Amino acid sequence: MKKLIVCLLSLASLGISCTSFAQDAEEKKIFVESPVTFPIAPETANLLLFYQSDSQNFYLDTKSISIAADGSLRYTMVGKSKSGASNVSYEGLLCETMQRRLFAFGRKDGTWSESRRTDWESISSSGVNRQHSTLAWDFVCDYNRISGSVDKILNRIRRNESLQRSP
Repeated sequence: MKKLIVCLLSLASLGISCTSFAQDAEEKKIFVESPVTFPIAPETANLLLFYQSDSQNFYLDTKSISIAADGSLRYTMVGKSKSGASNVSYEGLLCETMQRRLFAFGRKDGTWSESRRTDWESISSSGVNRQHSTLAWDFVCDYNRISGSVDKILNRIRRNESLQRSP
């Protein structure tokens, strides 16, 4: 008990309160990623257009979208070039940190090839990958949290209702 009192007095003399340690620990949540379960391959009838660039159209597979226990949105994205090439990926989006992660690439036979990249990456609105920022900022994330259910997100995309607020 004497050691605890000496420790507390020492911390107090340094201007550090014991409550600040507890507050810091609560503020720094440790992210525990939910296990990844790959969905079935997307079907054309279930694709919902959400972003168009000069060279590609980007779609979400409406049957693959889910909100995982870790708070991330999981989805299959399909990119189709104007020349007909197609890329399929299974991804995650974290509104709390505005990050995304590539879990796997879709193969032509409907199976998945896991990505070697395991890090969550910041979402940027510049460059060639604007589809991620459009999805996050326009349709999914509102004040660092997922805005609504999967159905509400899909309805926003269908109606092209952006979460962005006008200045």
